[in-house]
Amino acid sequence: TIGGAPIPLPSDSVRVEELRGEIFGQTTWRPTSQLTLEGGLRVERSTISQSGGADLENTFTFLKPRGSLTWSPNENDQFRFRIEREVGQLNFGDFAASAELANNVVSAGNADLSPQSAWVIEGAWERRFWEDGVVSLTVQHQIISDAIDVIPVTDGVDIFPAPGNIGDGTLTYLAAEWTIPLDRLGVPGGQLTNSLTWRDSEVTDPTTGEARGISGLRPEEFFTRFQQDIDSWRMNWGVEYQPWGEDTVYRIDQISHFRFRDYASAWVEYKPTDQWTIRAQAWMLGSYDQTRYIFAGP
Repeated sequence: TIGGAPIPLPSDSVRVEELRGEIFGQTTWRPTSQLTLEGGLRVERSTISQSGGADLENTFTFLKPRGSLTWSPNENDQFRFRIEREVGQLNFGDFAASAELANNVVSAGNADLSPQSAWVIEGAWERRFWEDGVVSLTVQHQIISDAIDVIPVTDGVDIFPAPGNIGDGTLTYLAAEWTIPLDRLGVPGGQLTNSLTWRDSEVTDPTTGEARGISGLRPEEFFTRFQQDIDSWRMNWGVEYQPWGEDTVYRIDQISHFRFRDYASAWVEYKPTDQWTIRAQAWMLGSYDQTRYIFAGP
């Protein structure tokens, strides 16, 4: 309600059902002991029907080819290359209106949604050491179609934000991860894992018509995790730490920037028997802030 007057939202009451099926075929060829080639094709077909706020039925058919090459020049190194078409799953909650009263944010539902799809080109290198140790580097580029973000919709009088397809986009990311077993360093059963990810994305904002990043996507992420298995005590414990994280969410009338610092968690797991596991976990957040830029209109 605004000023005591009820404001009807598009798709404020809706029932959504999906019937989905898929057939696939795959073949593998190993011309040498070091080289493996794989090829495959999936055909996906789904029908999404709605009733309530909108009586609508859409049928989607997607061809999802995949090709990959794996090269292992020696027992420690492996190189992987992949090209594949991926199709996302629609979130049923996007078809219905919703409200976040604490932040005074209202979203309409959108009856006309299509799944997001992307051509994925990926290369990865992995090296193993110290039996359980591994270091990997992955580079991936996605060519996105029907990207799902927030679009303006209207009931003929008012304009509301709603999930919707905003067109094409791109996403490139570089990820490095390394796991170091600590037995040789005097910590039996210990393991240290670090992960660093960098992302760069671009879509066209449906409200401004300008290029921007994908809403809600973190440009950088880093975490470090230590864990230790103590078999004689039937126990596992560990800690994880993220020094920072931030992302930006774009809507038709506001931009929200989220940022946190010093997120940490710790856990202990104990198995008194093979059938039971007892786990205790704690979290700590150093700081969190949100900045919102709110405009009088789109």
